[in-house]
Amino acid sequence: AVIGEVTGLLVPPGNADALGRALRSTLGQMVLREGMGLAGRSRARSRYSWDRIATDAEVVYASAATRESAFAC
Repeated sequence: AVIGEVTGLLVPPGNADALGRALRSTLGQMVLREGMGLAGRSRARSRYSWDRIATDAEVVYASAATRESAFAC
């Protein structure tokens, strides 16, 4: 869901030092924070709208139904 350096910062799991550095860096850069916020909002709106979720679910169900009918023969 996060694109590194675009919609947010990625840090290794469990690495508190890296998280602290990322937070300090981000807190000091208002333009970076606002840019990542706008990019994240735009990405979420385009990828996680109900229309998109319904379309993606339909594709998965159709694919599963096709595979299921292939095994039934």
